[in-house]
Amino acid sequence: MLEIVFLMQRRAVFEGLAKHLKVDSKNTLIEHYEVFEVNANEYKDLDVILIEISETSKYDVIYCLDLVKMIKVYNSNVKILLMCSEHDEESINLVLHAQKSKLIDDFVFYDVSLDYLAIKLLTV
Repeated sequence: MLEIVFLMQRRAVFEGLAKHLKVDSKNTLIEHYEVFEVNANEYKDLDVILIEISETSKYDVIYCLDLVKMIKVYNSNVKILLMCSEHDEESINLVLHAQKSKLIDDFVFYDVSLDYLAIKLLTV
């Protein structure tokens, strides 16, 4: 069973994607948290985490990259996909650096289609 967790505040995106994934894959466990915190028990057995980098809350790029580092302490095998704004050059540069250094596995922009995002989550 593939276990995916979404750390994101865009509930509509999560709900649409969760429906999409449940239709396409019967072996997927999906959970959603709007508060981005690290709890070793919640992350140790996960396969994939999608983390939304917020433009307007405390969950900015620095917070999210620090969170990724902490998650990797508990689960070094988890695949991490970040979602960021296509208009925030600072975030994009930091995310690209995180990907090049293999801290994260991949990233997408906010305007990505649900189909593409679902495929990314299932194949990352």
